Amino acid sequence: MLSSRLRKGRSSLSTCIAALLLLSACGIDTPPDEQDRRFAFPTPTNEELETIRTMWADRDLAARKVMLLEQDDRDPDFSVRIYEHRVGENTHYGAVSIPKAASTGSMPVVVFADGLAQSDPTIDVGARFEAARAILNQSIFVVPAFRGRTLIYKGLSFPADGDFCDAYDGAADDAIAFLNVVADNVEEADLDRVMVRGGSRGGNTSLLVAQREPRIKVAVAIAAPTDFNRAEVRLRYPDQFECQFVNGKDAVQSRQRILASSPLYFDPLPNVEQVHLLHGTDDTVVPIWNATEMAARLQAQGSNVLLHTYEGYGHEDIGSSEQFRADQESILRAFLQ
Repeated sequence: MLSSRLRKGRSSLSTCIAALLLLSACGIDTPPDEQDRRFAFPTPTNEELETIRTMWADRDLAARKVMLLEQDDRDPDFSVRIYEHRVGENTHYGAVSIPKAASTGSMPVVVFADGLAQSDPTIDVGARFEAARAILNQSIFVVPAFRGRTLIYKGLSFPADGDFCDAYDGAADDAIAFLNVVADNVEEADLDRVMVRGGSRGGNTSLLVAQREPRIKVAVAIAAPTDFNRAEVRLRYPDQFECQFVNGKDAVQSRQRILASSPLYFDPLPNVEQVHLLHGTDDTVVPIWNATEMAARLQAQGSNVLLHTYEGYGHEDIGSSEQFRADQESILRAFLQ
């Protein structure tokens, strides 16, 4: 989950603003030519966006070196499998639940992309399955553990390789790669019916996956950040912005990572039948413009997008909205049927 706390001890906010967000003004030594290129935040050019699309297309996300590490059949309704596989040079993990009554190709697939806790690089997939229990006998439920995180399941730990700070573009790679593992190893999965859904970082990942993965039919993004190419965003998340988009990168690499992590600049693939954007009007962590601007872009290019807003709710309490819960249930029910 994104944090809105400003880092203690950093140069004053007014100094950063007055210096037009140049990194040297915030105490980071970066050559002036690179500062301007990275943090002027210009509108992306068609050439820049096409470069990113080509970069995505060139990535090899096929199922590689797949191993079934654990299978848990103790639940009467479904089995859980933990898989290891490779994404590039990194070892990656993910979990899948499979209804025991399922036959070959009979079950729609729900990919769950989780949020980002900067101080807690773990994901308890057992808890995720419990939270989703109502749909576990109606779907293949897929939970990738994104790079740099440790998958936890009933006392077992599986630490994944990779850069924890590659939390958006990289997370989309991991989700697509693990969907390929499911396609090759879970015969009950109906790959013509795939939903990707998540909140906060997971909502961002859901949108990015829908822009890259041709099997996605429905994307659900809850309180999702959609554009990192803004001075406002860098000021809102200073520590995370440096971790995710600055550290260890030159100006070109920073710019590409920023844009490749911003679904606002890309369109869903033609196979995506529906995009749902759910957002609280009082979200101070990920402001609602992220959803309204994304909805406007999708509407302008003809996508079937539904914007659901929740008056008075924010990033942390949106789940307590009765209307939000009803909308979630309705979206899932329509997809599963």
